[in-house]
Amino acid sequence: MHESFVQRISSILCLGYKDKIWGTRKRGTVVGRIANASPVEGERYYLRILLQNIRGPTSFDSLKTIQGKYHDTFRDAAASLGLLDSDNSLEECLEEASQYQMPYSLRRLFSTILMYCSPANPTKLWEKFKPHMSEDFRRQGYLSEHEIEIKTLEGINEFLETLGRSLKEFHLSSVPMNLFDSDKFTKEYNHERKIEVSEADLLSIEKLNDDQRHAFNIITEKIYSSSSGTYFIDGPGGSGKTFLYRALLADVRSRGYIALAVALLV
Repeated sequence: MHESFVQRISSILCLGYKDKIWGTRKRGTVVGRIANASPVEGERYYLRILLQNIRGPTSFDSLKTIQGKYHDTFRDAAASLGLLDSDNSLEECLEEASQYQMPYSLRRLFSTILMYCSPANPTKLWEKFKPHMSEDFRRQGYLSEHEIEIKTLEGINEFLETLGRSLKEFHLSSVPMNLFDSDKFTKEYNHERKIEVSEADLLSIEKLNDDQRHAFNIITEKIYSSSSGTYFIDGPGGSGKTFLYRALLADVRSRGYIALAVALLV
């Protein structure tokens, strides 16, 4: 490789190590060590795959040129070489990460791979790296193999849920996935029950103006009569809509009910 290209590659693959100093290699002109990259990093990850499989590139363009055809992205170049046709690159990524990453980080990486990389055989990856991803639970010493597997899957499922997906979609294990649904419901239920209503919010009920009080009475009457209803509060900014919402939430929660405040995207 040309020395300048090696230095540029080093700067890309070693982002986050700005306090380090790079020196000219004493012998040869090759990259001796390449930092790990996660699939969620996109082009940086595919650049790393190409560097591991193409000998003697002289520039970024040469990495993107496969059999005389230039590709716009590193991903397209990797795909044209057949490097994405199997799960080999994903397996190598997990293999390398398992050597230094903590189990928690491995579960997050595995979730990212499921979400963004569409592995051809996710079950195979799960079975191979399950011991690494469950090592922290295994060290507790009092859990059975079944309990360890459930806790590991729960950890993966929590990451997937933050990304809008569910472990049910991937069929990794024979463990019933509805176990996680009940667990998720319990956590959300307990979280809502633990919300403390501030004294200021409770006092806001007494400070409602006539229009706010009118809306407050209509809505709470529906709530406590166990009948359904939908209401739209409209008004310019600063007219007290948020003040009314806080009063409603405080009143409902102070009576032991669960109230969910959500944003509606239109």
